[in-house]
Amino acid sequence: MSVLSHLEPKEVFYYFEEICGIPHGSGNTKRIADYCEQFAARRGLQHSRDAHDNVIIVKQAAAGYENAAPVVLQGHLDMVCEKAPGCHKDMETEGLELAEENGWVFARGTTLGGDDGIAVAMMLALLADETLPAPRLECIITSDEEIGMLGAAALQPTLVTGRSMINLDSEEEGVFTVSCAGGNRTRCRLPVERETVTGEGVTVTVAGLTGGHSGVEIDKGRANADMLLGRFTAAARQAVPCRVVSLSGGLKDNAIPTEAAAVLVTDGAEALAALAERWQEQLRRDAQRTQRQQTAYSDFDRNDFSARAAQPVRKKKHRNKHTLLWAMVSLICLLASATLVMFIAPQLLGVTYANMPNMAFVNGSIVSLDSDVNATHESYRQFLSGDRIFNGVYIDGVHVGGMTKAEAVEAVSRVPGGEGSTFAITVNVGGYTWQIDSNTVPLYRNIDEVVLQAYAVGRMNTTAIRGTTTTPFRQRLATVQDTLINPRSFTTETTYDRDVVRRMVNDIAGAINRDPVNASVATFDTASRTFTFNSDEAGLYVDADQVYQTVTGLLDSGVYQDTVWVEPEILLAAVTKAELMNTFGLVSSFTTDTTSNANRNTNIRLSAEAITNTTLLPGETFSFNQATGQRTEEKGY
Repeated sequence: MSVLSHLEPKEVFYYFEEICGIPHGSGNTKRIADYCEQFAARRGLQHSRDAHDNVIIVKQAAAGYENAAPVVLQGHLDMVCEKAPGCHKDMETEGLELAEENGWVFARGTTLGGDDGIAVAMMLALLADETLPAPRLECIITSDEEIGMLGAAALQPTLVTGRSMINLDSEEEGVFTVSCAGGNRTRCRLPVERETVTGEGVTVTVAGLTGGHSGVEIDKGRANADMLLGRFTAAARQAVPCRVVSLSGGLKDNAIPTEAAAVLVTDGAEALAALAERWQEQLRRDAQRTQRQQTAYSDFDRNDFSARAAQPVRKKKHRNKHTLLWAMVSLICLLASATLVMFIAPQLLGVTYANMPNMAFVNGSIVSLDSDVNATHESYRQFLSGDRIFNGVYIDGVHVGGMTKAEAVEAVSRVPGGEGSTFAITVNVGGYTWQIDSNTVPLYRNIDEVVLQAYAVGRMNTTAIRGTTTTPFRQRLATVQDTLINPRSFTTETTYDRDVVRRMVNDIAGAINRDPVNASVATFDTASRTFTFNSDEAGLYVDADQVYQTVTGLLDSGVYQDTVWVEPEILLAAVTKAELMNTFGLVSSFTTDTTSNANRNTNIRLSAEAITNTTLLPGETFSFNQATGQRTEEKGY
């Protein structure tokens, strides 16, 4: 049952809920990358995916935006997987349990993964919107961002042409930040001198803190378990004689540590426990004073700061009576070290032994050097590092093995493409025909993209070699050798210019469509006192949108030769000749008699001529003065 279906925008939260149902922690992005790839394939969107689970999806520009610059959107697939104490969810295999309260979306018992699942959901919603008026959208979805931007570091953006990018991994909605983000890792190695001590082992634990993202929640006053433990340990060493055995804390590079532990050795375990209780009480008072909710200090209300007994550490007393024995042990250790150095020298130093086995550690296993393979390794390495496509690779039936990428593009361009490279759709409207075919509609063939796929054969590695003795080099070499036996075939895809099809259909509709013409009064015969009428004319209408959908539907479904039959709609005139003939007739008449006065008769004739053929529509008023105008000598009056 959907939890977020009532939230707006619906499409964004639909995809966000889909994403939350798929485990997608850092290093575990295969399934979420599969989901994004299938999303693009179902919609016919151009897309690519590499061995690192980086996914790029491209949506072509909408009508009217073809000349606009492409826009690049970017987000990442992986999330930080953290669980609350007592939560038993397996975040490697299980999706999240979503909830919504008081306008906030969260996951029960775990992190939500809004960083950066909401960005992926936004991009999928935009890509799925077929009515979106936008330029070409190029969506880059990288992997393993949370553990060092590993996906971005390995990205090969072959489909990306845009030069303006919006990174959808920010904190505040509606705010654009112009900047460049990065990260820095610092590894500190402190010199430690170890010695044997006596006393009782005590484990001091800080646990149950709120934690959070080290970037987003770093300003919320939440406690850091490592820092609290360090402060306590420093105070303990001043108050109670004790020594540090070990320190541990934190699970993620970018998460505020929620747990930390130290093992101390002391003769004052009870005093150390009492000190822990005083710290617990002090932290509780600090929490009440600050009145901050969900801060580090309030976490101590659960009495998570504790000291408990560990295994005692006792000093064993040794006497120096066995000097010879210790010398023998030292000699054996020295010989063992020398043997180990000889064992690993071939791998670390690049040396080889002529009469001894040459061993190495690979993927957790011990492997030996094969002299025959080693003799030809250099030639294989040079072969694999070349800039030509390996033999056994075909594109549209053309063997492109041995060619550079540029040569392959030229060779494939000389042969016809696959299905869709030629088509002819006839539009028949009332017996008149028009042709929409590949000679008049521009076609686009993704040769460059497919050549890159062909070039990648033998140059990519997969995770299948993890835990095996196969090296990445041998996997690539095996792929190239297998291609000679089992050729790899690629097929280009041809797409057509929908805008041109739209214009051609609009031209067809423009040639057919005409408005109906109403019947009208032509003349009035004063002698017979009858009207003559202009005939009405029917109009024709063809729905251009429907014809466009039919034509593109055929092409998109793989039908490249067909006839679309269209019967135009006949539009009848609102006023027909028959209606006028039945409506018009003599309503009234007026007669003026002539006399022997020639001037008067002339004035009557001129006035009658001025009035003749005057049309008076319903509701209008007839004006003699307006009809005749001024009666002057210049007009003959």
